Amino acid sequence: MTLVGVAPVSAADNILKVGPVQVGDSEAQVRSALGKPLRSSRHEGFITRVLHYPGIDVGFDDADLGEVGTVAAIEATGPRYCFDGWLCPGMSYAEAKTLARSRGGTVEHDGITVYGDSCWIVVSQARGRVSAVEMRCQP
Repeated sequence: MTLVGVAPVSAADNILKVGPVQVGDSEAQVRSALGKPLRSSRHEGFITRVLHYPGIDVGFDDADLGEVGTVAAIEATGPRYCFDGWLCPGMSYAEAKTLARSRGGTVEHDGITVYGDSCWIVVSQARGRVSAVEMRCQP
C-alpha cells in the first residue's frame, strides 16, 4: 500500500466528490445524477445500503429510524468517475503517484492512501493502471 499524506488545502475539502456524486448527498440526489442503479444491496454496519452503477458504487450510512442516510462511501472503477477531477480509474499509476506528490503528498510502498479530515481514499492498481479508487468516511 502506498501512503500519501496530503496537505489539508489540497485534499480535505476536495476528496468528497466523485464525478457528480459527493459525500452527504441523499439517495434522491444520487438517483437524479446517475439514474436507476443496476442493483442495490443492503449491509450490516455503518454502510447499510449500496447502489451499484456501471463504474461506480455508492454507499449510504444508516439514519435514524432505519432509513437510509446520506452518501458516506464511493468506489469508482470507471474512468468517468474521478476524485477531485485528477485521480481517475484507468489512469497511469505512475501519473497518479506524481500528481499525489504534486499536491503535497508523499508516496511509499505499492498502493496509495490519501487522508482528508474525516474521509480517506484508497487507490488500487493493476498492470500499472489505477484499477479502483475507493473513498470512505468515518461515522
